[in-house]
Amino acid sequence: MTRPTRLQPVPALLAVLILLLASRPAAAQEAATDPARPVQLPPVVVIGSTPVPALGTPIEKYAGNVQSIPGEEIDNQNLLAISDTLYRTFGSVNINSNQGNPWQNDLTYRGFLASPLTGSPIGLSMYLDGMRFNDGFGETISWDLIPQSAISGIDIIPGSNPIFGLNTLGGALAVHTKRGFDFPGFKLEAFGGSPIPRSSR
Repeated sequence: MTRPTRLQPVPALLAVLILLLASRPAAAQEAATDPARPVQLPPVVVIGSTPVPALGTPIEKYAGNVQSIPGEEIDNQNLLAISDTLYRTFGSVNINSNQGNPWQNDLTYRGFLASPLTGSPIGLSMYLDGMRFNDGFGETISWDLIPQSAISGIDIIPGSNPIFGLNTLGGALAVHTKRGFDFPGFKLEAFGGSPIPRSSR
C-alpha cells in the first residue's frame, strides 16, 4: 500500500522569504519618493559638558569665557583677600568696600554681586572643592574664611548654568584647595598687626 505524498514545507518557506526580500527595496524606494510618508531619522545624542573639574570634564571644553588663576600667582600677588586677587587678575570684576573693611569687599562680576553683607542681591555662587560655600542664610560669601595660602587655583565660570544651583545668575566661582598628593612639603606663615588707635574725643 502506497502512502500519500506530503508537500515539503521548506520550498514554501524559501518562496516566502524570497518574496519578502524582493519587496524590501521597493518599499524603501516608495518611502523615499513619497513626500507624505515621514522619514525616520537616527536618534540624536546630546552630551552636555559640565564645567566642574571634579566631575571629570576639562574646563577647556566649557562653551564660555572661563578665567583661571593658579595658586602660584595667588601666592606671588600676596594680597589681603580673595576679592582683591579676583579684581586684579580677572576681567569684568570690580570690588568696593561699602563696609570700610578690606577683608569684606563687595565683588561684582558683569553686574552681578557677591557680598558678605546680608540682604544684598546675590547673583554669584561660590564653590570650595565642589561644595557650596555661600552661607545658608542670605547666600552671602565670607572671603576671609579661606586662607589664600591653601588655594591651588580659582576658576570663574560665566553664565547662569543650572548645575550650580540657586542664585547663579551671573556665574560661579570654583575655588580649589591644595592637597598633599599634589603639593608635598610644608610652609610656615606668621601674621602680625597692631590695634587701631581710637580717636580722642
